[in-house]
Amino acid sequence: MFRLIADKAELHEFTFHNLRDTYASWLVQQGVSLKIIQELLGHESIQTTLIYAHLAPDSRMVAAEVIDGYL
Repeated sequence: MFRLIADKAELHEFTFHNLRDTYASWLVQQGVSLKIIQELLGHESIQTTLIYAHLAPDSRMVAAEVIDGYL
């Protein structure tokens, strides 16, 4: 069914996997932890999920701000 709809919309190169990829990318960009994304996507290994890590907000800055708040 997905393929029929995508073809009608002339999205011939678009696959169902592209939807999963977009879902994961958007979650990472919103700061959802990679561990949670791993669970949601059903990845057995965190290494598979780490391909999305480059999309994460600057985690080091966030971590520094958390510690700064305690000081």
